[in-house]
This record gives sequence, structure tokens and C-alpha cells, in this order.
Amino acid sequence: MARSPQQTKQNIIGITGTPATGKKTVGKIVAKRLGYEFLEINKLAKSLGAEVSKDDEGIDVDALILYKKLPNLLKGKKAVVAGHLLPHCLPDKSVNFVAVLRCSPRGLVQRYKKRGYSSEKIKSNIVAEAIDVCLSEALDTYKKSKISEIDTSNKKPEQVAGELVAKFLNPKKREIGIVNWLQMMTEDDTLREFLR
Repeated sequence: MARSPQQTKQNIIGITGTPATGKKTVGKIVAKRLGYEFLEINKLAKSLGAEVSKDDEGIDVDALILYKKLPNLLKGKKAVVAGHLLPHCLPDKSVNFVAVLRCSPRGLVQRYKKRGYSSEKIKSNIVAEAIDVCLSEALDTYKKSKISEIDTSNKKPEQVAGELVAKFLNPKKREIGIVNWLQMMTEDDTLREFLR
């Protein structure tokens, strides 16, 4: 029996962002609301043979292996794929929508300390968030019309998930450039603290 186009259509939501912005928590809520599968890039890396090394602060991944294998794994699926390496692992044609989760650097510092990150790792992640690394990587890989930022700073995961679903379903609600941590950190002189 032949499948109808609706049954074979792929719907992939990508979630990227600096570590601790809420990708996994929000992604699981979104997947549950939509009836999609939730996939975490770091876990996929291990199962697809792309994990290079692992230490107390995370894993190193061969993104090229994921880039070659992940699109085939997702064919015909409805899934939420989360991870800060998303733009390095999935090409534009494999994704319908990409949410870039953002969080204030002050909020991230508290989350990193709870996770036991080293001061060096905290600094590098804060600088990455301040200079929009994840947004820039998403814009380099995906069509602008597929991308939306969501500020998670003072919101519960359920609220962020609701915003994400609304932006996925209605492209007119998508926004880029809604945060400017660099300006905020320059104005209150906290940038110097993280660049020492």
C-alpha cells in the first residue's frame, strides 16, 4: 500500500543555543506537545559513532560524521533535534524550523556553577552567548526565514515551549535580533569581568 504524502512528510524542528539555555528541557516539552520524537545530538553522536572523547565537562563530537549520517536517520520523521552543534550536523534542507534559545549571561553563570563548569569553560560559553555565536552559526547554515530566537532568561520551560511551537506553526511570529547581551554587558561593565 502506497503512503500518502502526508504520511511521508518530514517535519524537523531544530533547537540550538549556548549550553544551559534550555534546549533539552524545552525540546522534550515541544516534542510531547506535537507528538514528535525528541533527539539529542550528543546522544545521537554516541549511537552513530561520532563521539570522539568524553570528560567531566562534556563530549567531543566529530560533526562531519553526524552531518553524513543524521539526515538519513531523520528521513520521513517528525522530530525535535536539540544541541548546540545543530548547524554543523544538519543541512538546511533537513530542517523545517530552527529555534535559537538565548539566555542572559548572568543567568547562565549561575547555571554553569550549578553544573560544576570550570571558570575557563564558563568564560568561553558566556563570551559565545554575548557575541551571538549560535545565532551566527544558524544564520550561516539555515535560511533566515526558518530561524527564530527565543529569550529564555526569565521564563519557565513550558512558556518557552509554547513560544517555540507558535513560531514553528506561524512563520510571521519568527524574530531575529531580539537580544543584545553585548550591549547590555558593555553598559553595565560586566563584559570586562568575562574577558579577563
